[in-house]
Amino acid sequence: MSRKNIIILVILGIAAAALLAGGFAYKYYASFHKVTVTVQANDLSVDVYQQKPGVDEQDASSGVKQGTVEGTAELSLQAGTYFALPQGNKYDSSAVSFIVEDKDMTVTINPGFSEEYLGTLLQQELSSIKSVIIAKYPQATTNFTLNNGKLYKDGTWYGTTLIQNAEAGNNGDVYRTILHKVNGTWQFAATPEIILTAPTHKDIPQDILTDLNGQSGY
Repeated sequence: MSRKNIIILVILGIAAAALLAGGFAYKYYASFHKVTVTVQANDLSVDVYQQKPGVDEQDASSGVKQGTVEGTAELSLQAGTYFALPQGNKYDSSAVSFIVEDKDMTVTINPGFSEEYLGTLLQQELSSIKSVIIAKYPQATTNFTLNNGKLYKDGTWYGTTLIQNAEAGNNGDVYRTILHKVNGTWQFAATPEIILTAPTHKDIPQDILTDLNGQSGY
């Protein structure tokens, strides 16, 4: 083979290797997608993790951190399963999962308050809430025991149980009611019933109904 032909083969080999490397590079960079993460609360930040394969838990030790987001930020992420962990004690620290597939996407993070913070808010709101209940149902404090209940979500949902007075040795019926704070005013979202069903109360988050229906009241 002539020297000229050898040089041509070498050049062709280098070109082919460059094209192959370029193809791999393009495929790699094309595997990333723009993910716009929006944290709705202005006093909250979240850490975003890619979940490790074969791991079910979603905590800081089970993922690979991709970044921290306050407000709105764009992250470049490959296809896979991710989760965001809210930071601080004010908000529910449960992981918020999302899956990146083969296109750009938007993720909104809007956790409710933590149980501890909701408990603090309840102390401030309980007097107003009970006043609304008693104003509509005066018998709530005479024929029933009105429990303190609890706040849910962002502190604008409230649920409690009312235990009907019964003769000694008997248990009275347990009624459940839900109030919602709208424009600064507490109002009934569900008047007292023994069971609050989802079809009847479509405007109330399902997890609130489930939690309240599961409370014995005693």
